[in-house]
Amino acid sequence: MLDEPHSTVTRLREKINSWRDGRLNLKLIDTYLAHDEWLPQFLYFDDYSVLQGIVSIPALKRRRDNGQLTEADRTMLALLAMVGATLEEFEDQSNFERLKRELEAAANSITDGVFEYWTQNKQLSVTLDISGPEAGAEAPLGEGPILHVRIHNQRHRATVPFDERSRGFVWFFSFLAYFSELEDEERDVILLLDEPGLNLHATAQRDLLRFTTSGLRHVTRSSTPLTHPS
Repeated sequence: MLDEPHSTVTRLREKINSWRDGRLNLKLIDTYLAHDEWLPQFLYFDDYSVLQGIVSIPALKRRRDNGQLTEADRTMLALLAMVGATLEEFEDQSNFERLKRELEAAANSITDGVFEYWTQNKQLSVTLDISGPEAGAEAPLGEGPILHVRIHNQRHRATVPFDERSRGFVWFFSFLAYFSELEDEERDVILLLDEPGLNLHATAQRDLLRFTTSGLRHVTRSSTPLTHPS
């Protein structure tokens, strides 16, 4: 019988003793699960994440700065990221005409992205516009500028507020905008969808499945981002 254990045994014992409580399972947790880079990102989307078709930019900016963003706000910010715009760019009202032109150009890129996957009605297009507040509008819409998301129907040659489109289309468009930012994610992402097919009929559910399985990584931001005035 050896008086002293072999040096390799001693080193192994010292290593084990350096683990939390000397336990292998805790060592694995501390090494891999305690660091964000080893974990996937969890993203949750439900009916509360659906875009609002009209929003006060100053009110949205205050909620962002105060850490009071709603899920719908986060989707709107994701949409603006697709456009290439920041909330600060809307503060100077002398830029309205420039912003209008660039929002129109950006909307064309967004339309191409959405209707690559939405096959229900190819006669639709997305329009983005800004305006001042309407007289007598209640808070927060009494404070401008106001951002409008509208849907243009080429067949009827008219636009309607985003919120007045079918619930399925509103959900699908919001979903695409919300998850467009995943293109920059280097970590794996786990999507948590709350009843994703509730407002979608069979063909629309197929469009959604095609987007989530093949299109999610190919959603790109607008190729014509808003530019700052020189």
